[in-house]
Amino acid sequence: MKDVVIRNLKLADYDDVYDLEKQVYNIHYIYRSDIYNDVNSLFPKEFYNSIIKDNDAINIGIECNKEIVAVLLASIKETNNISIVKKRRFCFIDDIVVDKSYRRKGFAKRLFEELKLRLKKLNVQDIELVVWPFNKEAIGFYESLGMSVKNLRYELKTCEDIKTEIMEIKTSQKAKEKQ
Repeated sequence: MKDVVIRNLKLADYDDVYDLEKQVYNIHYIYRSDIYNDVNSLFPKEFYNSIIKDNDAINIGIECNKEIVAVLLASIKETNNISIVKKRRFCFIDDIVVDKSYRRKGFAKRLFEELKLRLKKLNVQDIELVVWPFNKEAIGFYESLGMSVKNLRYELKTCEDIKTEIMEIKTSQKAKEKQ
């Protein structure tokens, strides 16, 4: 692809980033409408601006033909100052999103490799993220990068209405996947 460049995200990239985040949000809403609201507006421009201006953040994108088609949003964090946990700095990836029409072209991997280069300069050695178990494609991608499960987070729905709603969503999604 011509005119492909990895660069820091800018305030002016808001609309492109918003459109990408909407794609990933829709997947989360489909699978976990018990957690995510059906909203018309994901986040205001002021929130995006605060992320871009954050000195502890690494927010990079791939620009292709003057449009941001993939993003990686991450931040440098430190463990809490408690005696039982070793003090350390690590990178937490909030999102990696590639526009649906640009997937499977190596863009996410290129963003991840760029992140690793930047973290090396900052002497940050650990990268962490959270992925939902329904997102098999993302799990496969992260494992292909050499990532492994650090811990598991469990839940129990005690309200029958919510349990039924989740089962209906999962069943309808499996039916869509078989088509």
